[in-house]
Amino acid sequence: MTDTNFTPNAEQQARMVDMHNRNNGENAVAQMPQGCIFDDFPSTHYLGGAGLVSSLSDYAKFAQQLLNKGKIGDITLISEETFTCFAHRR
Repeated sequence: MTDTNFTPNAEQQARMVDMHNRNNGENAVAQMPQGCIFDDFPSTHYLGGAGLVSSLSDYAKFAQQLLNKGKIGDITLISEETFTCFAHRR
């Protein structure tokens, strides 16, 4: 996942989708100030639960490994035990 981080460079930023919003019931592309990813928070404003950005391609890889119980091809990124642990908490 080469496009997932807090501070995308110009090449990575070109692969990001613009933020979208609703304005008076209409879809609208949110205008981000220069150097900001979300609203007016600068891309250097790191938050544990927000601020991480990714391309659709990287997100698809992440979602696929979740569907495959932590595996991408022959590589295990998250153990099946971790998935089992979370499943039993519900």
